[in-house]
Amino acid sequence: MSGFAQTPTQSSRAGGQSAARPTYTIQQIKVKGVQDQQTRQFVVQSSGLSTGQQITLPAGDAVAQAIRSIYDLRLFSDVAIYRQNQSGNNITLVVEVTPEPTLSSYRLNGIDGGDRKDLKKDIPLLKGSPVRPSDVERAKQIIKNFYEKEGYLRTEIDVERSVSDRNRVTLTFNVDRKKKIEVKRIRFFGNEEFDDGDLQGAMTKTRENRWWRFWKGEKFKENEYEEDLDRVIDHYREHGYYDAQIVQDSTYYMGNDGLGIDVTVREGNRYYVSDITWEGNSVYPDRALSQQLGLSEGEVYNVKALDENLYGGQ
Repeated sequence: MSGFAQTPTQSSRAGGQSAARPTYTIQQIKVKGVQDQQTRQFVVQSSGLSTGQQITLPAGDAVAQAIRSIYDLRLFSDVAIYRQNQSGNNITLVVEVTPEPTLSSYRLNGIDGGDRKDLKKDIPLLKGSPVRPSDVERAKQIIKNFYEKEGYLRTEIDVERSVSDRNRVTLTFNVDRKKKIEVKRIRFFGNEEFDDGDLQGAMTKTRENRWWRFWKGEKFKENEYEEDLDRVIDHYREHGYYDAQIVQDSTYYMGNDGLGIDVTVREGNRYYVSDITWEGNSVYPDRALSQQLGLSEGEVYNVKALDENLYGGQ
């Protein structure tokens, strides 16, 4: 939050137009809210304001820019600038700031040591650095994303803050991963050439949880799911459906620990190899090159096989 406060002024109108806003000369700049002289000087330098400078009040561009510049330092939760000790057109400007608390330490509760070690590499919280609310929210999101990849889609995080009289804060992240989410149902829409079972079979990582696979516990992982959607398209292209697309996909909860998946596809037309023409080959005949690529006239156009033969699966 930022703002400008001032003593009340009167505005007048002449000839239907507003009077020009008065201009003042900065005689002195004071900083409130921080104790050490070095930080106060840093605030003044960052503001872009200086003694002898002429500014327009109220809320002139120079003051508005000064507030933005100080706030952009990301060291203060509040910035205000107001005038005092006016003598004629000479004024004293007061820059009042509210420092963000600095981090004393933080803890992660409810998770094992291995996860704690991995998470601390990614969480952007450093001892002695200012802690903004956005930093805490960012840390929470990193923890949630970490466990979503492991199938804990309903992870909840409660943050406890303890601020000392020296404006130092200790954070405690209480993490409740809940249960892993199992895939209860996968449905496909728009598929006519292949049934749901065929397309589910193309998904090697994301599977419905079945009673005969009780030991597997088919957990949902976002990154594996995205890869499996690509495998569905590969399945179509292996069978000549070069234009096949995933039109839409959605995931939704079914009960407390189940997930449903709906995937809509657009199959497009099926393509065949009608003619193969080679140019510039002087060492190998056309037939040998076509066999090497796995192409035969009249057969289904297998895009995946062609790519693998051309590029070695890279």
